[in-house]
Amino acid sequence: MQISDKQPLLSIAIPVYNGENFLEKCLNSVSDAVAKLDKTEQNLVEVILCDNCSSDRSLEIARNHKFECAYQFIQTPEYYDNRTLNWRHALAQSQGNWMMMLHADDLMSVDGLGNLLAACKSQVNSSSVMIAGRIRTFSDTSSPSRLKPLWASRTMISGEELRKRVLPLICPFVPFTVMRRSAYIEVGGLNIAYELVQDWELWIRLLSLGDLYFYPSEFGLWRTHGFSEKYAKIFAVEHTLLSLDIRNLVPNLSSNQAQICMEIQLAKARNWLPDISTEGFSQIIQNAPDTLIKSFPSYEEAQKRLKWASRQVSLWLYWLRFLGMFRL
Repeated sequence: MQISDKQPLLSIAIPVYNGENFLEKCLNSVSDAVAKLDKTEQNLVEVILCDNCSSDRSLEIARNHKFECAYQFIQTPEYYDNRTLNWRHALAQSQGNWMMMLHADDLMSVDGLGNLLAACKSQVNSSSVMIAGRIRTFSDTSSPSRLKPLWASRTMISGEELRKRVLPLICPFVPFTVMRRSAYIEVGGLNIAYELVQDWELWIRLLSLGDLYFYPSEFGLWRTHGFSEKYAKIFAVEHTLLSLDIRNLVPNLSSNQAQICMEIQLAKARNWLPDISTEGFSQIIQNAPDTLIKSFPSYEEAQKRLKWASRQVSLWLYWLRFLGMFRL
């Protein structure tokens, strides 16, 4: 496949709903990154903002913004209560060989777009279906962190090994993860059954088709924030439901690995809902098997499980990155 100036190489989809408090900063960060590119590279980028029928000034801010690259702003045909529908609508407009979502409260680093394009160019004809880089985290009360991950070498990580060893426990590639558009279409896109873990579930399916390329340069800054009681409940439910479906998502997963996945996701559910009773948890997970409810841990046991999972994921990612260096 050849890179063409008649088709974007990278599409950046920005879904937004009532984001007037942070949207302009997000768009300005993308504009600054676009301005650092030469004209040829600017022609390889398109930005798509998809507004979910906001009731604030989000669409006005989008209309008034200017980019030195292709830019379109659209609205969903109706308000979508499930934000996954907005994400799908935004990504459906993409024309690039590669595409990514930029959350409307996150920021592109000033060299982030140049780094993203360099990574995409290098992977046009590779086995990769996803690209990840390095990010900084920040919040409304804290300065940007150091670059994460610390790993500073290019590497091609096995998609199948990630599906077996890492993704049943945690999704470590959010945000600023790039997808091959043809692969996204092939697996059917984001699953609207999920509202908050839709990207994690998508990565599991995407990596059945290929590998993940890690490009050790900064892509952007990820805003961290707390969750409301409503979202904590949704997270708890969706992590649990995904663990029940893990054998369908990863068919070659052993029974023991599937059991560990369930135990870790239940630990996350307890972490988000520390005060809920076992009976209360049973009520929000409808038609759950008895074995799952009996495995719902205490808060103290949940912390032990999560610490163990964090160590396991760190070890496996280090090993898979190391092995992946020899695949380039």
